[in-house]
Amino acid sequence: MCIPLHHLNRTPPACHYQSTPIFDDTMPADIGLAPLPTGRSNALVSVLERALLELLSDVGKRQELEEARHLVESIRSPCMPVLEELFTHLTRIKVVRLAYGLAEELDMPWKALAWEHCVRLGDGKRWVSVSKSGMRLDLRGPQ
Repeated sequence: MCIPLHHLNRTPPACHYQSTPIFDDTMPADIGLAPLPTGRSNALVSVLERALLELLSDVGKRQELEEARHLVESIRSPCMPVLEELFTHLTRIKVVRLAYGLAEELDMPWKALAWEHCVRLGDGKRWVSVSKSGMRLDLRGPQ
């Protein structure tokens, strides 16, 4: 995928484009996407539940864990059917383990759902990553 040149000329340096796929190829393209409330109907953006998983995917790259924790904490009532469908198509062990870890820590109502998919994707091994800034992300697998 290419970013149009006119976009690069207008985009502030703080913006970035990321193309890490976190969902499988069988997920319908429109799941978790909606038009902006007051914008163009053909410009789709992530709904809250999808944005949450995309945010967790970015932890350790450009997203700080503490900020992600605060954002997760503010999502007390996600649309469970949407979140469940997104988890079903999620392929990234890092994302599902972070989701479960934060849901457990914050006693979120969707922690059982996150655990179910943590078990589905995990093999019990630890997932460890160290970011460029030196932040260590250590996510334990299902025991």
